[in-house]
Amino acid sequence: MRRVIPFVVLLLALLLYAMSLHASNQDAAGLAAAKCVACHDSRRICFRIGKQEAAFWQQTVARMRAAGAKIDESQAAAIAGWLASPPADAKPLCP
Repeated sequence: MRRVIPFVVLLLALLLYAMSLHASNQDAAGLAAAKCVACHDSRRICFRIGKQEAAFWQQTVARMRAAGAKIDESQAAAIAGWLASPPADAKPLCP
Protein backbone atom coordinates (compact mmCIF):
# COMPACT_ATOMS: atom_id res chain seq x y z
CA MET A 1 0.00 0.00 0.00
CA ARG A 2 2.84 2.41 0.85
CA ARG A 3 4.35 1.96 -2.63
CA VAL A 4 1.06 2.59 -4.41
CA ILE A 5 0.41 6.02 -2.93
CA PRO A 6 3.55 7.76 -4.34
CA PHE A 7 2.83 6.20 -7.72
CA VAL A 8 -0.76 7.47 -7.70
CA VAL A 9 0.40 10.94 -6.63
CA LEU A 10 2.96 11.01 -9.44
CA LEU A 11 0.34 9.87 -11.96
CA LEU A 12 -2.07 12.59 -10.83
CA ALA A 13 0.67 15.23 -11.04
CA LEU A 14 1.53 14.18 -14.59
CA LEU A 15 -2.13 14.22 -15.58
CA LEU A 16 -2.62 17.72 -14.17
CA TYR A 17 0.51 18.93 -15.96
CA ALA A 18 -0.71 17.51 -19.28
CA MET A 19 -4.10 19.13 -18.77
CA SER A 20 -2.51 22.51 -18.06
CA LEU A 21 -0.42 22.30 -21.26
CA HIS A 22 -3.54 21.47 -23.25
CA ALA A 23 -5.43 24.36 -21.65
CA SER A 24 -2.63 26.84 -22.35
CA ASN A 25 -2.47 25.74 -26.00
CA GLN A 26 -6.23 26.17 -26.27
CA ASP A 27 -6.00 29.62 -24.65
CA ALA A 28 -3.27 30.72 -27.07
CA ALA A 29 -5.23 29.33 -30.01
CA GLY A 30 -8.31 31.20 -28.87
CA LEU A 31 -6.32 34.41 -28.45
CA ALA A 32 -4.87 34.07 -31.94
CA ALA A 33 -8.32 33.40 -33.37
CA ALA A 34 -9.87 36.35 -31.57
CA LYS A 35 -7.09 38.90 -31.91
CA CYS A 36 -5.60 38.15 -35.32
CA VAL A 37 -8.78 37.40 -37.23
CA ALA A 38 -10.30 40.63 -35.92
CA CYS A 39 -8.28 42.43 -38.62
CA HIS A 40 -6.93 39.71 -40.91
CA ASP A 41 -8.45 36.98 -43.03
CA SER A 42 -7.48 33.62 -41.54
CA ARG A 43 -5.96 32.50 -44.85
CA ARG A 44 -3.26 35.15 -44.46
CA ILE A 45 -2.29 33.73 -41.08
CA CYS A 46 -2.69 30.07 -42.07
CA PHE A 47 -0.25 30.51 -44.92
CA ARG A 48 2.60 30.95 -42.40
CA ILE A 49 1.38 29.26 -39.23
CA GLY A 50 3.98 26.81 -37.97
CA LYS A 51 6.31 27.69 -40.85
CA GLN A 52 7.98 30.77 -39.36
CA GLU A 53 10.31 31.00 -36.38
CA ALA A 54 9.19 32.45 -33.04
CA ALA A 55 11.23 35.61 -33.71
CA PHE A 56 9.20 36.27 -36.87
CA TRP A 57 5.92 35.98 -34.96
CA GLN A 58 7.20 38.05 -32.04
CA GLN A 59 8.11 40.86 -34.45
CA THR A 60 4.81 40.49 -36.26
CA VAL A 61 2.76 40.64 -33.06
CA ALA A 62 4.81 43.62 -31.85
CA ARG A 63 4.13 45.39 -35.16
CA MET A 64 0.40 44.68 -34.81
CA ARG A 65 0.44 46.04 -31.25
CA ALA A 66 2.17 49.20 -32.51
CA ALA A 67 -0.56 49.50 -35.14
CA GLY A 68 -3.22 49.44 -32.41
CA ALA A 69 -4.03 45.78 -31.77
CA LYS A 70 -5.40 45.36 -28.26
CA ILE A 71 -2.92 42.69 -27.14
CA ASP A 72 -1.03 42.85 -23.84
CA GLU A 73 2.50 41.48 -23.27
CA SER A 74 1.45 38.06 -21.97
CA GLN A 75 -1.08 37.64 -24.78
CA ALA A 76 1.55 38.65 -27.33
CA ALA A 77 3.97 36.02 -26.05
CA ALA A 78 1.31 33.31 -26.04
CA ILE A 79 0.09 34.16 -29.54
CA ALA A 80 3.60 34.34 -31.03
CA GLY A 81 4.60 31.06 -29.42
CA TRP A 82 1.47 29.28 -30.61
CA LEU A 83 1.79 30.61 -34.16
CA ALA A 84 5.44 29.52 -34.29
CA SER A 85 4.77 25.97 -33.15
CA PRO A 86 1.11 25.03 -32.87
CA PRO A 87 0.23 21.46 -31.87
CA ALA A 88 -0.35 19.31 -34.95
CA ASP A 89 -4.03 18.90 -34.17
CA ALA A 90 -4.75 22.51 -33.17
CA LYS A 91 -5.30 24.89 -36.03
CA PRO A 92 -8.63 26.56 -35.21
CA LEU A 93 -7.86 29.43 -37.55
CA CYS A 94 -7.36 27.24 -40.58
CA PRO A 95 -10.17 25.43 -42.36
